[in-house]
Amino acid sequence: MLVARGDSYFPVVAAQNRLYLNDGRGSFKDGTSGLPVRLDATYAIALADVNRDGRVDVLFANNGTSFLPIGAPNVLLINQGSGRFADETATRLPPANDRAIDAAFADVDRDGNLDIVLVYDYLSADVARVLAGDAQGKFRAASLPRFVLDRRGFAGGKLLVDDIDRDGDPDVFLGSALFVNRHRQHWSLSHPRIGRPWELAAMVEPERGPVTRAVLPIVGVTELRPPLAIVGFGFLRVSPTALVMLPPQIVPTAATWQLAIPNAPQLVGQRVLSQLLIVDGPSVSTWGLSNLVADRVLR
Repeated sequence: MLVARGDSYFPVVAAQNRLYLNDGRGSFKDGTSGLPVRLDATYAIALADVNRDGRVDVLFANNGTSFLPIGAPNVLLINQGSGRFADETATRLPPANDRAIDAAFADVDRDGNLDIVLVYDYLSADVARVLAGDAQGKFRAASLPRFVLDRRGFAGGKLLVDDIDRDGDPDVFLGSALFVNRHRQHWSLSHPRIGRPWELAAMVEPERGPVTRAVLPIVGVTELRPPLAIVGFGFLRVSPTALVMLPPQIVPTAATWQLAIPNAPQLVGQRVLSQLLIVDGPSVSTWGLSNLVADRVLR
């Protein structure tokens, strides 16, 4: 068990975080000597095996002071076994004085490597930031804006990372605001109406350089419940018994297209579904299914 003991409010109080080790009988003993000696103003602690050695590593999300906008570096401790940790911040995190108040590990770009999502306080220019991880457990500041605000609300406070729209990649709840991960994302620009085109859109961020990307729209009227898991691709949510594959759309990073809705009054109220097979380069290992877009046909 780790306990953060710093206080970021004036006067600034930085303290040694504490480690307590379970003895296997429901009791804990002080193992703080296994941590590097540091004085930190830690707001949150995130745990993950960043270097894939089977041991849980530790991220301290640190803040400076609410009255002095200087910030403080976050700290990454690598588990050495036997309750001992080594400070490898200098070689694994980008140098920065942050004002972090929460943090989480997640594979944001679905490349098989853990990334870090950081949340900042009200004095920071950014609400949140993503540090992209590699296979060795080293992190860099992500250069592309991956998350977009999908619901209005207060963007700050407690962080929750989960796949909200069930498209296989993590989204972010921040306070009362939902930030949707637009990696391999599908959405509609209008409601479907009889006799009018239904405007649809997709985004595929260029994580792997200049490769050809395309999306194959899958359209139907029946949703699979539960969805069909396809290994390596994600979840198919449009029933294969009544689906239509439309011509592929080339997507440099984002694209829009239109789906014609017949001028048939009997379609009013019918639920229509759209999902994408995203072909992200020549390797099948980078292909995947998007989230599901669903709406009812209007007049």
